[in-house]
Amino acid sequence: MVPVAPPPQPIGVQIIGPYLEDRTTIALAGLIEREFGGFVLPPVLSANQSAS
Repeated sequence: MVPVAPPPQPIGVQIIGPYLEDRTTIALAGLIEREFGGFVLPPVLSANQSAS
């Protein structure tokens, strides 16, 4: 289970797989992204980019 932190805490996930099984780990990363959402720019950085 992927831990969920209260906003705006970032969460990191490291996926480790067997030798030469890159497609397996990439597929798992895709499933996690689909289930929990992808990268979201932190609010502080979003505000800074809007001001530029």
